[in-house]
Amino acid sequence: SVFHEENRYILTKNSYFLAKNSVDHKKLKRIEDAIERYRTFVFEFPDSKHVNELTRYYNLVIKEKEVFIEESNL
Repeated sequence: SVFHEENRYILTKNSYFLAKNSVDHKKLKRIEDAIERYRTFVFEFPDSKHVNELTRYYNLVIKEKEVFIEESNL
């Protein structure tokens, strides 16, 4: 349904912000959750009007993960 897509969009977008603003001991898990939510959204709604926006957040969260791992020496 349209509401299902919109709900998944909001959840996916908010996952990025939660990951970005998380405390260090929760950050990596939340980054992984945001990545998975993005992949699920794109799989379920490949033609959504939100894909381009969420792809930008996905790219940012990937960079966030790289920086976090580098800074944490993981």
